[in-house]
Amino acid sequence: MLPKRTADSATEKHGFDEARWVINVGKSLDAELEEHDLEQVTVSISAVPKALMCSHPDSYTPHRVSIGPYHCLKPELHEMERYKLLIARKIRNQSKSFKFHDLVENIQPMEIKIRACYHKYIGFNGETLLWIMAVDSSFLIEFLKIYSFRKVETLVNRVGHNEILRDIMMSENQIPLFVLRKTLEFQLQSTDSADDLLVSVLTGLCRDLSPLVIKFDDDEILKARLHNFNHILDFLYQMIVPRIEAEEEEEEENRGDDGGNRTSLLTKLPTLRGHWCSLVTQS
Repeated sequence: MLPKRTADSATEKHGFDEARWVINVGKSLDAELEEHDLEQVTVSISAVPKALMCSHPDSYTPHRVSIGPYHCLKPELHEMERYKLLIARKIRNQSKSFKFHDLVENIQPMEIKIRACYHKYIGFNGETLLWIMAVDSSFLIEFLKIYSFRKVETLVNRVGHNEILRDIMMSENQIPLFVLRKTLEFQLQSTDSADDLLVSVLTGLCRDLSPLVIKFDDDEILKARLHNFNHILDFLYQMIVPRIEAEEEEEEENRGDDGGNRTSLLTKLPTLRGHWCSLVTQS
């Protein structure tokens, strides 16, 4: 005789919340998204393939900080969760008018778009996911401010900076760039100021990490293109990889002149976006 509740047992084994799944599906079907929003929704934050995760777990698993929903429940990362909340309190205390509840409400219309960006099923309810986005995006902005050329103050100290940066570069540790833009817009009360600062920190980060000297487009052009970038890692990838490919072609043509000394470096740079963590470790 078959044991009762076989399906329920399988569900519990894999940590799948059927009730939450039904609620999320219903919300997705009932959501009224604009046509241009639907066109922009793509799965951009992928899960690392099991073969890669098993062969190089340290390269794809965050060690200090979780950004987004994939790793936020891991006990070994709880210490940084407390630090993120400390930064959140400092942000709140800097401005009497700033309230995280208001930021969560501001992000709430984006919930369906946020879920659609992730390859894995997100089992958190809507409110939990939105709070993860609000806290993590605020922390990420503060962390990245040191790369801005606008000399803005940051609340994050430099202790363990490289380890945190390494985790932020991991493919499963991303949040949608439109969430960062919305958080900055809410903090600064200005879309233009938010885009100015976001472009500044992203280009500064890119310059710091890239092994190549990068000539960026004009800031206004980059601001107009922000909606084309899925997340921070995608921005770095799109800014650097095309230039790497151009360098490779030039190296191929001039291989006889310099022996292709940099070819090995160029070909080892991120063929997979998850390999950014190794680049940070080497820097």
